Amino acid sequence: MIQLSGEDILFGLSKSGKFKVVSEPKINSKVNLEDYVKRAQQRRSIAAQMGGKIFAAVTVRTPLAFERITELEKRHALGIIFVKIRSSNGGTVFSRWPPDQQWLESLQQNLSVELKERSGIEDFKLVTGVIALYALGEVKDLEELQNESDVYLVDVGPVDVAEQYRDGKETTVKVSDIYYYLEKFS
Repeated sequence: MIQLSGEDILFGLSKSGKFKVVSEPKINSKVNLEDYVKRAQQRRSIAAQMGGKIFAAVTVRTPLAFERITELEKRHALGIIFVKIRSSNGGTVFSRWPPDQQWLESLQQNLSVELKERSGIEDFKLVTGVIALYALGEVKDLEELQNESDVYLVDVGPVDVAEQYRDGKETTVKVSDIYYYLEKFS
């Protein structure tokens, strides 16, 4: 494990023999948040030199409507895999992209009943907006996505660590969004 300001990086071989690198944000101050963002920007530069498609966690500044996510997906040729949705009570739920409307409606109905019974919450809304998306994209398209005014951070994860330690093995890099920390420390 490597411990950096605002992040722990775990790495090693998976059962399938792939080299796996996992970024775990550990942000406990505004300084840690700023350090994390600077490191993510440097890692995008490293990824740009490598080229090709890469997985990224995209944290947005405020919850976005599905229509805006679709617009970003088309404009930047993204392959969105799943999104993180914010609900009216501050909770989150992950959904594949695009979301299955029947599933969302069923979940909305079930959670509304449960929250009313348990907590007396009357006006629960499952979807207030998307706070993060996870996608595959060309590095150049991800760089352009970072320039969108409603995008806070496009994070490709610790590609630098993967390059340094993978020893020629096929590599998987896992990264998380940082919306919780953005909200807490901004």
